[in-house]
Amino acid sequence: MDKDVFRINDLQVLDRCFKQLEDIEFNGLTTVTIETGKKKRSLNANALWHKWLMLIAKETGQDMEDLKDTLKVKVLGVDIKDIAGVECVIPKKSSKLDKDEFSKLMEATEALARMLEIKLPAPDYYGY
Repeated sequence: MDKDVFRINDLQVLDRCFKQLEDIEFNGLTTVTIETGKKKRSLNANALWHKWLMLIAKETGQDMEDLKDTLKVKVLGVDIKDIAGVECVIPKKSSKLDKDEFSKLMEATEALARMLEIKLPAPDYYGY
């Protein structure tokens, strides 16, 4: 099964996509899927967020995972999962956030640091 994915970011790619659609041999078994993409957060942004969390945890004596969960609950909310018949409330995951959603999490982390009077290094300090 051949699968081609086009990330249409300019007119040339769009033209190639249309050309391939024109060349499809229709046999009743072809599926074409169009999805709207999201701007994904970068791995650098994720690494920076974890650095900031480590600094805040070190300064406050709090557990980094607790800080992470607290910020995720505050910014993202919670999910309710059924685990072995027990309804559990857990923080929403940050791994699937797009760039804009992740920015809100970063901003909340910066706000927490300011409130605690903890100076966070700028992203370029770490080479991000």
